[in-house]
Amino acid sequence: MAIVALLQRSPDSIDHYGRNVSINLHGVEGQSMEAILSTEHDFLIIYAVTLTSHPPEARYKLDTSRSLTSHRRRSFAGAFESELIMPYSLKQKRIIKVDSRLSWYVLSLHWKPIILCSYLTLDDQLVIATERPPAIQYVMWQDPSNQSHTELLAKMDWINCNGPVVHMVYDKRTNLLAWVTKDGSAYSVRKPEVLLLVYAL
Repeated sequence: MAIVALLQRSPDSIDHYGRNVSINLHGVEGQSMEAILSTEHDFLIIYAVTLTSHPPEARYKLDTSRSLTSHRRRSFAGAFESELIMPYSLKQKRIIKVDSRLSWYVLSLHWKPIILCSYLTLDDQLVIATERPPAIQYVMWQDPSNQSHTELLAKMDWINCNGPVVHMVYDKRTNLLAWVTKDGSAYSVRKPEVLLLVYAL
């Protein structure tokens, strides 16, 4: 395992946008990868993740000469060869301010609770659950300013909760999203390109 990219936010950035809360990767085959960072001040900072063009001497080299046999089975490098690991660069691409506040949920683990943001990165769009008011926002990757819309939970008569969606999961094979609302109810949502066809569990 090797660190192939590192980005340190400035004190001014942390003061204005808030501390890091969670990060998610978005990548579509044939396109560059993006990292979406959520902050405690309800910002989503999107970074482009690309391979760098550093000279060979700047590349990471993983020494496998003394590695365990179990590692060599997972590597294409021979027992006495160095495995080249190409470094990546992180460049800020855009920032999304969620004025209606991001919806958060707490994942309770044995050692400490983890606070996570309720958003999904789909192939064509970013799906964001908001808190005030409770809603689902859809932001298109290609043109976020002109191709985004919001669905208020209050206008969805099939939802029996006034609170926000606190957790979402997407299954690409079935094109179904699972929403969990604040009261613990779960809903299955089918998302075509534009319209939403919804089925309550």
